[in-house]
Amino acid sequence: MRVLVGCFALVLCGTVTGDDKKDEVVDPAKLVGKWTTKGRENEILEFLKGGKLVMRRTVGDKEEAFDGTYKLDGNKLTVVAKPDGKEDKSTVTIKKLTDAEMVVVAESGNEVVMLRVKDK
Repeated sequence: MRVLVGCFALVLCGTVTGDDKKDEVVDPAKLVGKWTTKGRENEILEFLKGGKLVMRRTVGDKEEAFDGTYKLDGNKLTVVAKPDGKEDKSTVTIKKLTDAEMVVVAESGNEVVMLRVKDK
């Protein structure tokens, strides 16, 4: 089974909205941690300090994972990963980032709400 199609696929599958905000500066410390999209709890993006990223997906009892990098510039988040050995780069705009919730907007206009995963 293929690892996530595209390095930021789970973010780009949201619904389109028309609510745009001006560019805002995002606190990079709030980004660090594990995030998932409602309805896709089996897929986790973990943003680590130093621009490192780990993506995981659980299907049944099997976990797939791969590493990547991310860069935050203002409110623009760029993720680079190499699933299946091919480099995949995606950029989204962070519309909202709190301790518990992150709202991102893809270049296509798709908006997705992501929730912080709390450690058990």
